[in-house]
Amino acid sequence: MYLEKDLYAYDVFKDKKIEYLLDPLTGILTRGSFEELVNELIKKKIVFTLCMADVDNFKLVNDNFGHHIGDECLKEFADRLVKAVGSDGICGRFGGDEFIFVVFGEGTYDSAYERISKLYKETDVVRSTYNLNNVNIFITATIGCASFPKDATEYNELFLRTDKALYRGKTKGRNCYIIYVHEKHKDIDVQMKENSTIYGSLMSIDNQMNDNLNLHDRIKKFTKTLVKMLDITNAVIINKDLEEINYLNDNVVKVTESDIKEIEYYFGQDLIIHPSSLREYKDNSKYFLRTLGMARVQAMCGIKIMNGKEFYGYIFLHEERLARIWQDKDFSLMLFIGKLLIISTLNNK
Repeated sequence: MYLEKDLYAYDVFKDKKIEYLLDPLTGILTRGSFEELVNELIKKKIVFTLCMADVDNFKLVNDNFGHHIGDECLKEFADRLVKAVGSDGICGRFGGDEFIFVVFGEGTYDSAYERISKLYKETDVVRSTYNLNNVNIFITATIGCASFPKDATEYNELFLRTDKALYRGKTKGRNCYIIYVHEKHKDIDVQMKENSTIYGSLMSIDNQMNDNLNLHDRIKKFTKTLVKMLDITNAVIINKDLEEINYLNDNVVKVTESDIKEIEYYFGQDLIIHPSSLREYKDNSKYFLRTLGMARVQAMCGIKIMNGKEFYGYIFLHEERLARIWQDKDFSLMLFIGKLLIISTLNNK
């Protein structure tokens, strides 16, 4: 929580009552106060990096533990963020589970990278366990950044580019940070993408059923669709005949009965797996060591494809670049493709 001495160091706040400047829940700047400060920094041509942080899957905290724990989580996140940023910047609450902060520095990509990477590697703000009223919750966040004046010279454009970077981090699976690079991120249309629904993705997949491909080629096309739509490293489908078809590998690999037993052990009675750690899988399963360990996969999830009591295969998603947090859309697309796989298999008889 900020005190008067923290805020009155900025000329824009000197004649204002502190209670009007701070968010009542977290004790950091309100969105309006923060924007006023940023515009003052721009006016004075002070170099800084603007950052937006979104607490990942915060709705699950409220749903599973109640809003009182959710509020405690937001307060704790704000406290840790203020401590981590220190006197090198200032923090505000944008709204809900989104926070916004500036860090002063050179305003280059390298300086932003050095500072934000430390939040993930050397502080307890993100990728850390929060003990809240004897409830332990592992908290991650996604951060997007853009710098003044390198990326934009006025607030609205700077905010838009920060938001584009944040959106890119969300589409990569969250639990990461993205620093705006104009060549990479300029064409992201956040409003259009946020307003799009899963319906368009499902229709695009469904249209693939209108081709005349054989079963193997169609499954290969399904893996390509998953990789492209979800922006992941790899998708693997094991069909009813226990043939493994891999987006990254053109060869069809026969899966052994012992492999299936290992896979079944981890599914148990469930139809979905999304382990928080892959160590056990790699250490105790030859199949998962081959498909996960050798490729240095950092995140994996999978579904078992069933039609009633009849088995039709598995779908696995792999991510090598970061410890992705799987979302409802990921599982929805897998389940939809699983149903199409059942139809394709029956039509292939």
